[in-house]
Amino acid sequence: ATSTKGTFLFESDNGRLWFDADGKGTEADLELVAMLKNVAALSTGDFLLA
Repeated sequence: ATSTKGTFLFESDNGRLWFDADGKGTEADLELVAMLKNVAALSTGDFLLA
């Protein structure tokens, strides 16, 4: 990811969902949010931000 905004990254092969707060895409900045099982894809409709 290369952005100036926070970005979610999903690895569909292993189910890892990451958050990149600064959008730069460097591994040092990534935070593991979840490990999802039996999920092949995610879309914006899968998220609810409160």
